[in-house]
Amino acid sequence: MRAIARLTAGLLSMVLLAGFLVFSTAGCGNGGPAPVASGDESVGGPPLFTFSGDFRVVTSIVPGGGDHFAVFGLVTADAAGMATGTGRASSLGVVSPTPLPTDAEYFVLPDGTLEWGTFTGGIGAMSTDTNVAALYSVGNGMTVLLRRQGSFDLSSIAGTYRFVALLGATTGNILSLGGTLVFDGAGGATLTPEFLNNEGTHTAPDTETGTYTLTTQGDLTIDFGLLELTGGVDPTGEILTLGGGVTAGQDSLVLHAIREGAGRSAAQFNGTYAAAVYRVVPTTHDAAGRYGEMAADGAGGAMWTPLFPDLAAGAPFVTIPRTYTVAPNGQMDMDVDAEDYRGIISESGDVAFLVGGVTDGEDPGLLAFVRKRALPLGDELPVNAWQSAYIDADAPAGFVQTLIALDKRLEVGEEFLGRVFGATQGVRSVLRFELDGLRPGATVARAVLVTTQGEVEGDPFTNLGNLQVRHVSLGASISAADYNPAARPLGLLGVLSDNPIPGPRSLDVTAAVLADIADGRTTSDFLLAFPIEENGDRNVDRVTLDDHDADGPSAGPRTRLVITYE
Repeated sequence: MRAIARLTAGLLSMVLLAGFLVFSTAGCGNGGPAPVASGDESVGGPPLFTFSGDFRVVTSIVPGGGDHFAVFGLVTADAAGMATGTGRASSLGVVSPTPLPTDAEYFVLPDGTLEWGTFTGGIGAMSTDTNVAALYSVGNGMTVLLRRQGSFDLSSIAGTYRFVALLGATTGNILSLGGTLVFDGAGGATLTPEFLNNEGTHTAPDTETGTYTLTTQGDLTIDFGLLELTGGVDPTGEILTLGGGVTAGQDSLVLHAIREGAGRSAAQFNGTYAAAVYRVVPTTHDAAGRYGEMAADGAGGAMWTPLFPDLAAGAPFVTIPRTYTVAPNGQMDMDVDAEDYRGIISESGDVAFLVGGVTDGEDPGLLAFVRKRALPLGDELPVNAWQSAYIDADAPAGFVQTLIALDKRLEVGEEFLGRVFGATQGVRSVLRFELDGLRPGATVARAVLVTTQGEVEGDPFTNLGNLQVRHVSLGASISAADYNPAARPLGLLGVLSDNPIPGPRSLDVTAAVLADIADGRTTSDFLLAFPIEENGDRNVDRVTLDDHDADGPSAGPRTRLVITYE
């Protein structure tokens, strides 16, 4: 691998850049099934909120012209059909100088199909736990999304992962490789390709050693010296996705990996899967791809039905038999159009990544599977919101704690409610959700707190920290004293917002809601607060949430608790 990491820079035209970004425009014109409206249960489908929150996005794409692009970044799905975020692109040694917009509409269909963006966007599926999605880009590529959430340290990913990767060398060649990626649990990584396919010719690959960092939310970076990758880990720590090179002059690369296990078998690969596959044509450097369904019998036999034809050959929609094997460690081998693909399947059997061709003379390519299932229906619980304000100890006599019942506009931070006297005070918001709104007898699978960040005044994220959500239990009533809730504080749940950019915000609070149900509480209560109450400069540092004009359209999701069931 080191031998192909050339430092010769190429030119990235803005015309081509605009052509390959799979997230750049909204809409859904790919000819797929009609979308299901949010909350539409009449057709048995899930509301859009089953796909919401922060996701890492990594795309490998070979548009017309044959250059390989790696696109990597972050998006936030707003639970209402719009995802927004930014990303970077790498191709021929050139990295986009500034972050690129990755805004796109999306639709979630009753069988778990995920439609993303326009005709140059993608279609695929999301896993049942909504942590992973894989899509085929009609512009000849593949996109993988991983939920950005968790509590990690360096040791969380210690062990062996099997990876698949597609690399675009600065020389213009496009290569596929697969093998193992080992993390030592202390910041050291070793990548050992078992094969390297340089447009049909196999060469002996090099083992690469490097270092890695992992944030508490699972943001992962790996530095192999001549190639740097960035991406992350899904909330379970089992699945990785990364893209690079991060630095100019490096090859472009996308890499997807799943942790090795024990006792896996062909029986885990069963049911109907959304399948995204694309291959590089060595003579032209172009790519040909398909999206379709794979019906697997759990015993090594499968039937492939393409739903989009081969873009190069215009092949018809013909159901074709496949064969596959799964080793005890999860390694998966599959015959794809008489070519050999190899990769790994997840422990649940919901996700698999493969790379081709394993054999000399075969084309490089990538393949992703996500099992299609009817996703759970859900409910949205409305919020009762209160805003508590606490006056500084040195404020004039007569100023006391206040409590305001709200139907909109939550404020958190340092506010000037005592402007006449030049006093600032900390402001926090308390949210209460009545659990009697849950479906009787249903088992909660997931609970997500959803809201929209609006106006930001001052610089709260620098002066006060990140906006946090705490699980609290406030009893039968809420008082101004709950600004500092001492009654059964149940712990910090995570960060709701860490930047001033307006837009949707969400946080998984499943554990808190399940704990409330288990302990017999009738409500789920949450406190929104910055870790620093005031920074002493007597200036306003404040975030506004759920700020909707009474007579105007919503600027984003209203504050609510989104529930899905098993």
